[in-house]
Amino acid sequence: MSVQTKQNEDLLSKAFRVANEVVYICVLSIVWLIASLPIVTIGAATAGVYAVLLSHMKDGNREYLRPFWKAFRSSWTTVTLPSILLLGLMGLTGFNTYYYVTNGSGGMGWVLAFIQGLVAVASSLVLTIYLAGVGRHFSLDLAGRPPAIPDALREVRTIPVPSLIIAAVTMAVPAFFIITGLWQFAIFAPGIIAYGNSWILSRPS
Repeated sequence: MSVQTKQNEDLLSKAFRVANEVVYICVLSIVWLIASLPIVTIGAATAGVYAVLLSHMKDGNREYLRPFWKAFRSSWTTVTLPSILLLGLMGLTGFNTYYYVTNGSGGMGWVLAFIQGLVAVASSLVLTIYLAGVGRHFSLDLAGRPPAIPDALREVRTIPVPSLIIAAVTMAVPAFFIITGLWQFAIFAPGIIAYGNSWILSRPS
């Protein structure tokens, strides 16, 4: 086999792998959207997606529904209230940030916008780490109770650099769709965010 032929086969193999991952993201985004329709199930649906992706990153598992449903069903009672509270905090502080920035409230307004924005980003990060931890717990059938919010806070302090990258990914993906106006593809944002964050969390510390 010539070097050129081998290079072409390697390139084709990489293209197929990328295409498979894109399909994986798209399918999980749709599953997440359907499972999140009652709104109060967003936390359990997100934990389910992280259960699927972290298992996929760890051992190449390509199942969708079985690990998702297992984590969704098992985490429902655990994550619903904390998720709603953190999502409410994110929404409130995110709206306040937008208000202060767009209304030109002067120096104090910029200070308030910065503080509110920081709280929104921190809330998003803690929620992400929390739901990913719960998803990992149920995907691996770990013993004991699933992680709680204090556990997520400790993990954020333990892995500061990955945590900053996770926060950046979580904020950058929605910002990309807003800036570019590609709303028709925004349905895939949850899958893209979860995939990127799962990849970061699965890297050796």
